[in-house]
Amino acid sequence: MRNTFNDFIVNDSNKEAFEFANKVAKQETTEANPLLISGPSGCGKSHLLDGIWHHYVCADNGKHPEWISSFALIERFKNFTQGKCQFADKFNELDLLLFDDIDLVDDKCNGELLSQVIDELIKRGKQICVASTKSLNELSPALQGVFSIGKCVTVSLPTKDEQRDFYKQLSKREGISLHGEEPYDYLCEKQKDFRAMKAEFVRLKYRMICENCETASLGVGAVKRYLEN
Repeated sequence: MRNTFNDFIVNDSNKEAFEFANKVAKQETTEANPLLISGPSGCGKSHLLDGIWHHYVCADNGKHPEWISSFALIERFKNFTQGKCQFADKFNELDLLLFDDIDLVDDKCNGELLSQVIDELIKRGKQICVASTKSLNELSPALQGVFSIGKCVTVSLPTKDEQRDFYKQLSKREGISLHGEEPYDYLCEKQKDFRAMKAEFVRLKYRMICENCETASLGVGAVKRYLEN
């Protein structure tokens, strides 16, 4: 199941990226094609792509999105032998194309290939949204060129205050009560990125359910016991 904008927790580290992802999803901007979302692993890039995709699917506006990994895009092209423009024909029915981890396939050969394919799709009116752990300046020159015509936004790992706020919102959403600030301080020290933090919280909730303690208010000692044993 894809993530949505509704379960994305906004803070100073991701506010601009969240706003542009929403604008693209609602087709309220023409300056963000392509949209490049960059930042370290676990900071919410894929979640934002999920949100865009989900909005297109649920809007029931006749628009057709596709989510594809960068690896799959490269492999699909390598299995097609008629050139970049003809390859772009494969996406004629789509209005939106999203793909993740473009930096992982950005070598000299693939970077040039990807830039040409993306450029051709944009010329055909397709919205392109991409995530990368590398910033624009760290990508190959070919990809820098194609992404520089759109919008590049960055997301970063959360500060400790943002971590604490993230956990508190998760606690409220999941109906789990943590007593005082110490449990949150402990959780913030254990994990540093949103993906790992969410996984840790899921693990905590699972352990509470297994012991029929969903309604308990946990202090730091109980949280440690659940997560360290």
